[in-house]
Amino acid sequence: MSEMKLLKLFIASPGDVVEERNCVKKVCDELNKSPLVRNAFFHLEAMGWEDAVPRAGDPQEIMNRVLSSCDMVICIFHKRFGSPTAQHASGTLDEFLFAYDNWKTKQSPYIALYFKTMNISSKSEFDDPQVKAVLEFKDKVQRERLVLHKDFSGLPEFRVLVQKLLEDWISELVNKEKIREKADEGEWTASEYDKISFLVRGDAWYSNRDSCRCAFRVRILPRSRNDNLGFRCARTLTL
Repeated sequence: MSEMKLLKLFIASPGDVVEERNCVKKVCDELNKSPLVRNAFFHLEAMGWEDAVPRAGDPQEIMNRVLSSCDMVICIFHKRFGSPTAQHASGTLDEFLFAYDNWKTKQSPYIALYFKTMNISSKSEFDDPQVKAVLEFKDKVQRERLVLHKDFSGLPEFRVLVQKLLEDWISELVNKEKIREKADEGEWTASEYDKISFLVRGDAWYSNRDSCRCAFRVRILPRSRNDNLGFRCARTLTL
């Protein structure tokens, strides 16, 4: 019998996206009951600062130690940027940068960044330092191309985005496990991954319209059967 593998998710966010934080945990609980996760012998565990065990020491350093053992970090922002730490303008920024530095050296954890659409109705709200800090951070992420991010308008849309994120991530992990199993059996070596997988390039419709970008890339294993891969005509061509 295969051993269950725990996949840890850390939710980094200020305090104004409580519903979204709970949504991530609920999606994880539901996916843990799905064939995709159960058949792979994975178990998703989502946690955030509110789940940390109280202990002595700098709170942010404690959270970063927790974060260092996580496989994925989901960062969510709306109108609050958060409270400052000894190192950075907010705890959430601290956690994002800590995860990003780890990713640059170890290619882990997987980082997902979401921004909830702001409905600003007054100049005073626009001038709020917290709102400005979020907008400046988003601009920095885009300008420096740190990570890809997604915008969402409400909880239903966010739920769909998170579920797809986790399902795609699990599928990728399952494919990597297959590579390792084949390597153990002597059929494939782990270094041959690039040779035995197919590279699907942009301009193909893979799951959703975002994959039509020319920069989009995804790898699938030989003999994989996907019903979400195909081509969609955007216009009639005159030959």
